[in-house]
Amino acid sequence: MTEKENKKSYLVGIIAWLLLLIMITGMGLFAYTEFMRDRSAAMQRMDQTKQQMQGDIAQLQKAVEKNENLLMQQADIIAKWRTVQQEDIDALYAQIAALDKQLDQLPFSPTPLTSTIVPTIQIDPHLPWWKAGLLRLWQALQQIMIVRRDDNHQIALVVPEDKPLIYQNLHAKVESIIWAVLHHNSMVYSDSLDRLSVWIEQYFDKTAPYTQSVLSNIARLKAITIHQ
Repeated sequence: MTEKENKKSYLVGIIAWLLLLIMITGMGLFAYTEFMRDRSAAMQRMDQTKQQMQGDIAQLQKAVEKNENLLMQQADIIAKWRTVQQEDIDALYAQIAALDKQLDQLPFSPTPLTSTIVPTIQIDPHLPWWKAGLLRLWQALQQIMIVRRDDNHQIALVVPEDKPLIYQNLHAKVESIIWAVLHHNSMVYSDSLDRLSVWIEQYFDKTAPYTQSVLSNIARLKAITIHQ
């Protein structure tokens, strides 16, 4: 091969290597450009996601703050309601206590029965057995209760020794009313007031102004609703 041909072959080789280098460089630049483009798109997506997350966090914080405000408002409402309820209960207790004091002044029927207690006769131990037996039989007969119908009165007639017992029953019923208020038992509360009214109308003078005043106080208590 001549020197001229050698130079020509050498130049062709250099040109081929240059073309290959240009091709490799171009491919590298293309890959780098695509990488940077993808990277930029990825960064944009990350920024968008970050902004969206920040927006969601801000909305969540607002929702939490709103819920906290609602809970605080509800707590205030409950506290105020409990305060009002306690004030109402205290006022109700005061009315019941006043009623309890009034019961002792209720007037009985204007025509009460006389005492049925018959004094015991001392039997002389020196009497004959048959005479002492007759005296004991007479005392036993005097203790027998006689029930008479009185169409002129609708009030239950009470003997004097039974009056304290009736007052005690009235006060016991008031205690059941207080128990019902304490335990928020509307059924016991209503039934106790009804029974109290029935007893007062049954045993005491309904025509007396004082009795009417007590019955009016009971009616006002009946109008109060006990919440369970």
